[in-house]
Amino acid sequence: MSLSMGKCRLLCFFFQCSLLGAMYTVQIDATNMPPIYHYISTDKFIVYAKKAHNVYAERIHRLYWQTESPFRCECRCGRNQSILQEIFMFCERTYRNSPEQAELATELGRMLMYQGNVTKAAGWYSTAMKLDGNHVEALIGIIWCQILQDNLEEAEQQLDFLREVQQSLGKSKELCFVEAIFASKKNKEEKAAVDFLKEAVEMHFAALNGLPLGVEYLEKLSPTFIVDVVKEFLVFCPKQPAGPGQSASPILEKAAAILAPVITVAPCLSEPLYFMAQVLYLSGNFDGAQGNLQRCIELDPEWSDAHLLLAQIYLSQGQYAECSQSLETGVSHNFKMREHPFYLLIKAKVLKQTGKLAEATQMLRMCMSLPEMKRGAATGGKADTLSVSERVSVYLELAELLMLNGEQVEL
Repeated sequence: MSLSMGKCRLLCFFFQCSLLGAMYTVQIDATNMPPIYHYISTDKFIVYAKKAHNVYAERIHRLYWQTESPFRCECRCGRNQSILQEIFMFCERTYRNSPEQAELATELGRMLMYQGNVTKAAGWYSTAMKLDGNHVEALIGIIWCQILQDNLEEAEQQLDFLREVQQSLGKSKELCFVEAIFASKKNKEEKAAVDFLKEAVEMHFAALNGLPLGVEYLEKLSPTFIVDVVKEFLVFCPKQPAGPGQSASPILEKAAAILAPVITVAPCLSEPLYFMAQVLYLSGNFDGAQGNLQRCIELDPEWSDAHLLLAQIYLSQGQYAECSQSLETGVSHNFKMREHPFYLLIKAKVLKQTGKLAEATQMLRMCMSLPEMKRGAATGGKADTLSVSERVSVYLELAELLMLNGEQVEL
């Protein structure tokens, strides 16, 4: 393998960015690693990744199949939607040239999952299974899609088959993960789901034991998998921060422990920072949460969730002016944030606390009219939809406001 190829492969895995960005960075100076390390440690690397698509598309297309194994570049960009879309188009073009590759079809399914398109992801996973009936990762992907689409009976049948297969092959972290989300969604079995998640985490980090910081370590760290596990952990955590003198949930401590190494080696990925902020907020560490969110906003000013969580932290501390400012800053970067149910809920709470009851009531009525508030509305596996407890919170807030206004409560 040539020096340039070796450095390109190393960069591909550094900080979970894509081969597209690596090729552009190598072109800057393929023999000087410290400056390259600096580029990929900052959000500037995202810009390079986007520019690389047009400049080096054909060279990268040839290089993809020259590497020793197909690497999962989409796992290394932290679910950056712009990069995922670029990589998806590149890989789709590659698949058209080699339609017999089940591994590539599985990668396409995974990328669509990271983009929130569960239906199309299921189609690609099915394509991979047709090409290779023994492709375990594709089967796990199908089960994951079925669970998110509430096809629990079909998912259970597939899981039964996969359990039999895994008896001879041994358990995998991916199987433990889908077992966890299945237990959570079908039976609401918190203990079983948490135990499966812990087992998945143990298997994941066991593969990293003894590895030096390098290509293999960065490949196996897989920040996206860690984030997915943390999301499932948070399902079973309190929705409000711990009060003074209260100890944080052990689940929150576990989530913080597995996010820490990701943030250490991949400081330019927004998702781990955001979920660490959420964990710290629920643990009562408001200052730590705010610091992580400020970094998130620096990396991606248009990310609504970061602005909303920051506003929620200010609200919980009674800092209503700062809360309103955070909401307005978020809207200035992303006007669609005004349609987010959490925006309307937080805004209504601020208005109520400042005595503007009529405006607060109007905000909550707008929130009630959103599809997310309608009974039986499908979430499609999206992370930005309201949970049952959050919908209940909207109802209770509106009921309280109506009573304060002397109006009849009819929800």
